[in-house]
Amino acid sequence: MSSKTSSKTSSKNKKPDLSPTLRTLPAVTGIERLRALNDEIGLIPQPAAAGIDALLADLEELFVEHQITTLELAANGARVLGIAAGIEDTAVSRYHATEVAERLHAYRNLMVAIAALAASTIETSSPGTDPATVYAHAVRLTRRTVQVRRAFADDEVVLFRVAAYLAATSDPRHHTAAVYTLLDAGLVPGETTAVRIDDSDDAEQPTELLAAGNAHLKSRFVHLDPFTRFVLSRHLQHALRAGFDPTTPLLYTPQNRGKDTHQPGSPSATASAQRCIDRFIAQLGLPTGDITASSITQWRVGATLLSHGSDTAWALSGRSSKEAMWRALGATRPRTTIRPDDDGESFAAAI
Repeated sequence: MSSKTSSKTSSKNKKPDLSPTLRTLPAVTGIERLRALNDEIGLIPQPAAAGIDALLADLEELFVEHQITTLELAANGARVLGIAAGIEDTAVSRYHATEVAERLHAYRNLMVAIAALAASTIETSSPGTDPATVYAHAVRLTRRTVQVRRAFADDEVVLFRVAAYLAATSDPRHHTAAVYTLLDAGLVPGETTAVRIDDSDDAEQPTELLAAGNAHLKSRFVHLDPFTRFVLSRHLQHALRAGFDPTTPLLYTPQNRGKDTHQPGSPSATASAQRCIDRFIAQLGLPTGDITASSITQWRVGATLLSHGSDTAWALSGRSSKEAMWRALGATRPRTTIRPDDDGESFAAAI
């Protein structure tokens, strides 16, 4: 490889520098911002509130005791994570027993969300305070579990909601933020490609949205919680103001309009939505060995099951029976090394 080619590659892979201004900002600023936003739009899922609050209290105590700044949190995440988890910072990226890995990932994801939120409070924006820069510097861990696929964890949902919130605040029609938010609401990836403005009960202040269904799922209305309502209402309002056709899919434009294989909800459209979320997962630095775009939908159905019972979760899932919903959630999986026995009706099949 020539020195010229090597220089280009090095430049392309170089992380953007974090702003020195972040050194003046205590890391607890991000926790305060997260709590304030949670009161406003529910960034922390309600069933998980107690567990997330306990983790935030641990981090808050650590930040104060060690006088952690936002710059240190963003640039030296391995060190801070090691202190939080009680292990050597050089060991945080190694493989760990499940109980250790779960705690490491939970702290890590909340730390990234906290750093991004803290940086966003600086009024003078710059590349060095941009959320993408914070994500680029975040510590990377090995995969969380040995499962082939699983639902998102609550701390992952908090991180992705923070990232979607920051993206949608900067650009109300941010494509990835909208796709993530629809999955968070309970749609499967393929369904996100068919959503139209007319599918909401109120484009200004939507509370329900029609999910189109597919060969495995019934069409159904999904309820929007404060977070999903915040992101989607901004997207819908700005689309209307821009003159967007309310009967046209919002988030997918077929490359070949004449082919059924490229229509909303088709395998090609589904793959497009999955790639969008794959890039989002990669940007936020999560290992992809056990999660996919459908993991977000799985989380929502599972969380609804815990908070509202099986009838409500079944209605949200769109499944033909509760048994099919349980199979799709992986409840009958005998071992973590194989896929659930779901007769082709897993969420992976449903997308």
